[in-house]
Amino acid sequence: MMQSYRGLCKAGVAVIDEIPFHVCKELTVIYLLENDLKMTTVAGSQVLSCGQTEILNVKEPVMLEAVAEFCRVIYFSFDKAYIESVGDNFDHITYNCNICNFFGAAAESYHIEKLNSLLFHLLEDMTCGVAAWSIREKLDAFLTYIREKFDDVGHVFSESTKLEISKERFQRISEYMIAHVSEKMSLNEIAQNEYLSIPYLSKEFSSKLEKSYHAIINYYRTINAVIQLLDTEDTLTNIAENSGFSSVRYYNKVFSDYLGCLPSKFRSIYRGKAWRCSEENLSKRILSELMAASFEENRNHYRLSVKDECTSFSLCCDAEGEAVVDFVIEGDSGRKLIVAVIEDATYWESKRIMMKMKPSLREHVPVIDPKKEYVLLSEDEQRFQLVMFSPWKAEIHVILLDQSESDL
Repeated sequence: MMQSYRGLCKAGVAVIDEIPFHVCKELTVIYLLENDLKMTTVAGSQVLSCGQTEILNVKEPVMLEAVAEFCRVIYFSFDKAYIESVGDNFDHITYNCNICNFFGAAAESYHIEKLNSLLFHLLEDMTCGVAAWSIREKLDAFLTYIREKFDDVGHVFSESTKLEISKERFQRISEYMIAHVSEKMSLNEIAQNEYLSIPYLSKEFSSKLEKSYHAIINYYRTINAVIQLLDTEDTLTNIAENSGFSSVRYYNKVFSDYLGCLPSKFRSIYRGKAWRCSEENLSKRILSELMAASFEENRNHYRLSVKDECTSFSLCCDAEGEAVVDFVIEGDSGRKLIVAVIEDATYWESKRIMMKMKPSLREHVPVIDPKKEYVLLSEDEQRFQLVMFSPWKAEIHVILLDQSESDL
C-alpha cells in the first residue's frame, strides 16, 4: 500500500478523520486529493482545500482534521536517514506553502505548481519501481527546491534583490532562535551575532517581519514546550525552564494565549490520543489523473505532436515571471532526445547589458548564446519540464531514437 525506499523516502494515500496534536518526526509534504482539511499549528488553524499542498516540518506540532466526513491526502515523507545525510538542520528551519498563521505570508503560486510537478513525477517513479539511484537524484532536486523556495521566513520578503540581505539575515536569525530556544536568549545576543545595534535590529524585526523579537521568540518557545508536553514525561516546571521562559506563570500565560488552555490541560487532552485515519494504495491511476489535471490547469503547457524522426517546434510566451513549462509528447512511445534552444528574459537582459559595455570591456566577455537544455526520455516517459523566465521563445527539437541509438 505504501511506497517506500529504505533510507530515502516513503509515500502513500491517507484517509483522515482526525490526527490529534502530535510532533511530526519527518519532513513531509501532503497534497489534498478529496475534501477539505483543517490544519492546526501552535499559531492557529487554517483550512486547506482539495488540490492544495502543504509542508509538515520536522519537530512541528500539528493537528489535522477533516472538515467533512473524511479527507484523502497523498503524503510524501523524507526518511530521517536521508535528511541526516544531507546535513542541513531541518529541525531548526520551518517551511510552508499555504499555511501562514504566524508570519502571514504564503509561497508564490508558481513555486507551488512546480513543487507539485516535482512531487508527482517523483511519486510516478516510485510506483513504477524505478531504481533507488534515480529516485535519489529526483529526491535531491525536490528537497533543494523546498529549501530554496519555501522557507517560512523567506516568504515575508519579495524576490527583489534589494531585500535579499534582509531575507538572508532573518532566515539566519530564525534558525539561530529555534536552535537556542531553550536558552535565556536576548535580543542583545542576536544583535551582537549580526554586528548590529539593538535599536536597529529591533526596528528591523518590526518593519521587515511585522513582529517584535519577543513575539517571535515566545512563539518558538511555545512550540518547544508543546513538543515536550507531547513527547516527554517532564514536569511542567522543567518544561517551562527548558523552553526558555522566565517563570512558570509567564509560561502559562503565553501558552494559553496560543493554545487556548493551560499546558496541563493540553497534555491531558492530546498526549497518547488515538489517530483516526487509514491507508489506501497509491496507484498509478491516481497519479496519472493528477498529472493530467495538473497539466491542464497549468497555463504554461504544450502538447507536441511528433510524426517524424526529428520534429521541431517554435514556441513563445509573453507573460512575465518565472515559468515552469510542461510539455507532453504525443504520437510516439519510443525513447526520445529533447534539445531545447531557449531565449528568455535572462538571456535578453544579459545581451542588453553586454551591448552597453565599453568596447574594451566587451572584448573580455564571452559571446552570450541562447541557453540549451537536453532531456532524455525513456520509452514510457512522455512528459518533461523546462524552467524559463518570461517572456521567452524556444525552439524544441524532438529526436526519436531507434534501438541502435538507444543502446549508445
